[in-house]
Amino acid sequence: VATPAFAQEVRVKDLVTVRGVRNNSLMGVGLVMGLGKTGDSAKSITTNKATATLLTRMGLKVTDQELSGGNAALVMVTGELPAFARNGDKIDVRVSTIGDAKSLAGGILMNTALKATDGQVYGLAQGPVVLGQASGVGVSVQTVAVVPKGMNVEREFMPSFDKEGIITLSLKNPDFTTNRRLV
Repeated sequence: VATPAFAQEVRVKDLVTVRGVRNNSLMGVGLVMGLGKTGDSAKSITTNKATATLLTRMGLKVTDQELSGGNAALVMVTGELPAFARNGDKIDVRVSTIGDAKSLAGGILMNTALKATDGQVYGLAQGPVVLGQASGVGVSVQTVAVVPKGMNVEREFMPSFDKEGIITLSLKNPDFTTNRRLV
């Protein structure tokens, strides 16, 4: 005796991706301040220059030779801009030390422009850094951190996926049966 096959309801969006719709990687170089002598050492010329430039932009004329090391760290800031993100959306960003900083604990990321590979600024990131959530290995790694909801989307990226009125779907787990049923 054969038992009837039961059809399971599945949403198409759970089976496929739309070709051309994807996240976009963003990155920039920023400064984390307020590190209490765990930041880049005084030997870090680049960090001292970046800090002096930031302070000059804020109206305080200083040279990189006038700064003492340890309270700031030069960092790489990265994030993922989701397809269809809107102006004003808040997105987590990751920060990783570039220089010889020992820890980012207690630091604040200063306003950092994040660009895509096309050179355009798509977000501005700033805020307090949180250790232990960026690398997946706990707080034992002190030089990688996350800024929760730290990036504000400034420019929307609209993917072009509708070529001549045709949208192409790609199966997440391709097989002939699912393909036939989807068609």
